[in-house]
Amino acid sequence: MKIRILLILALAWVAGARAQCSEFTLSDSTEVSVEADEFPPEGISAYFWYHASNPGFQDETITLILRLLEGPEDWTYQICRGDIFCLPIFFGDMVSGEDLLVSETECDYDVEVITRSHGSALLEVAFVREFCPEDTLSQELAVVARAQCSEFTLSDSTEVSVEADEFPPEGISAYFWYHASNPGFQDETITLILRLLEGPEDWTYQICRGDIFCLPIFFGDMVSGEDLLVSETECDYDVEVITRSHGSALLEVAFVREFCPEDTLSQELAVVATTESAIPSLAADFELRDNWPNPFNPVTHIPYLMPAPGPVTIRVLDLGGRTVALPAETAPRAAGRHEQLFDASGLPSGAYYYTVETPWYERSGKMLLLR
Repeated sequence: MKIRILLILALAWVAGARAQCSEFTLSDSTEVSVEADEFPPEGISAYFWYHASNPGFQDETITLILRLLEGPEDWTYQICRGDIFCLPIFFGDMVSGEDLLVSETECDYDVEVITRSHGSALLEVAFVREFCPEDTLSQELAVVARAQCSEFTLSDSTEVSVEADEFPPEGISAYFWYHASNPGFQDETITLILRLLEGPEDWTYQICRGDIFCLPIFFGDMVSGEDLLVSETECDYDVEVITRSHGSALLEVAFVREFCPEDTLSQELAVVATTESAIPSLAADFELRDNWPNPFNPVTHIPYLMPAPGPVTIRVLDLGGRTVALPAETAPRAAGRHEQLFDASGLPSGAYYYTVETPWYERSGKMLLLR
């Protein structure tokens, strides 16, 4: 009886015994970025490295699983066991391979993504061990490949003034010039965006790609066009405002580059069209009020009224007439009341002048900084 019990216990122990699982070191990095001026036909590889070792004395089957969640179709996605094999996958597919690890053997695996164009991919890799099937080791992996962005030269001027004795029926144009060049070797889509914030209804507002196209906009509208820039190609864009009467306009222009969508290039633009008879009226309507508080330490507000949209420059001068601060420089402002915040933290106590300059008039005030 005792021998039978011992035998039953021994068989139960053998049945419940588990060999020691292989040990895995997951990739230190789960995101790899690739930057290139040019992607060669064979592509540029991004790698994620994995290491396995078997501390036991029994071979263990390892199942390798790789899933492509999203990514460009011209890229290659594969899992490799050193130089022994590589198994590629495609959209929505899953690939698995088996490898027997023997006693004290170590081996390396890698997930390789071969990038051939600008784009990004998301994958999931998993390793299922025969002796620990419930303890799957997995990671999500991201690869971002970026081609060199096109270069833009923004307009030197953000303010254009037009003066005329009278406006002809075809109008008088004001221009803002932009230049683009692609230093890379891959076409890039540029989205052009122009918004009219305010302006006369009888004016024309449009964005043009040289002599190829012009896209007009109206109140509250947004216009966009696409243009493919090829290797070493340069091109010019311009924002054209055709003025037909006395008035002013405020616009916003932006250029969104396909390879740098987070780095939008933008400017606010102001156009002021006047006749000699209208300037005295605008000057009379312009209003500058006393700064408050006054005396102040170290922050004060400079209130003013704009009779029409236009650029504003605000200067702070010492008693000798030297400019010591420039809170606003040709800053586009809409018609209406405004307040300019001025922080004098870097200035010594004393009296100062401030001036508010517009295309129609310039007015000054005096303030006192007391510490």
